[in-house]
This record gives sequence, C-alpha cells and structure tokens, in this order.
Amino acid sequence: LRLAVPSILQQSTVSIGMMIVQAVVNPFGTQALAGYSATMRVENVFSLIFVSIGNAVSPYVSQNLGAKKTGRLKKGYHAALILCFAVLAFVVIETLHTQISSLFLGKDGTALAYQVSGDYMRWLGYFFIFMGIKMATDGVLRGLGVMRPFLIANMVNLAIRLS
Repeated sequence: LRLAVPSILQQSTVSIGMMIVQAVVNPFGTQALAGYSATMRVENVFSLIFVSIGNAVSPYVSQNLGAKKTGRLKKGYHAALILCFAVLAFVVIETLHTQISSLFLGKDGTALAYQVSGDYMRWLGYFFIFMGIKMATDGVLRGLGVMRPFLIANMVNLAIRLS
C-alpha cells in the first residue's frame, strides 16, 4: 500500500485534472469545447508517452538498485529524459498547432474552435517539457521506493492543473 497508493494517485492526477478542466470549459459553448477537446486528444497522446516512459524507468531503477548497480541509475534516468523527447513535442506543437488542430476539427471546425485549440495548444507545449521531466523523475522515485516526495509532487501537479 505504501508504494501502490501514491502510484495510483500519480496515474490518476492527469485524468482528474482533465475532467475538472473539462467541467470549467463546458459552459463556454460547443465551439470552445470542440477546440478544447481537439487539444486534449493531443495532450493525451503525449501524456501517454511520458507516463509510459516513467513506468518503464521504475522497474529499471528497482532492478539496478536491488543488484547494487547504483551507477546505472543515473544513466537510466538520463536515458528516460532523452526518450521523453519533450523538447521535440514542444517544437512540434508550437510550429504545427493549426495543422494538428485540423486533424481533429476538420473542415467543420469554426474559427473559434481553431482559436481555442491553437491558443491552448501553444500554452500547453511549454508544459510538455516539464511533464516529460516530471514523469521520468516520478519513475525514478517510484523505483527507489521514495514515495513521500513523489506523492507531494503529484498533488502539486494536480493543484497547478486546476489553477
């Protein structure tokens, strides 16, 4: 339970944050909601990549810690940071946000839907860098069994998403 509960909460914070933000966006109407939803699909794709890398680095760290090969922990963490390709995600989002939005909004998307999607996507791109670093770090902390900072970081993450 000491390891599982914080991990479960970490896996849930992104989804909980998305649901709460969705509730805030709903009153703005269908076109704003369409733009927001398009960007959420993009965020889901990148979030899944970041979370998966964090999940992969966790057993790597645990296995090397158990084998007393602590020198490999730093190498694994650096590899996870590179695999996150968060900077690449940022560049893609910043330069191709309209084209990405059009994948989800198509020809039926209104100017407002495209504006909401583009504005949100450009803002979100900056946070992909932090999200990639955070998820890799979360995996290392989970692998080390250091759960208190891990849990605190995830509660801060949820608070930031809601503010």
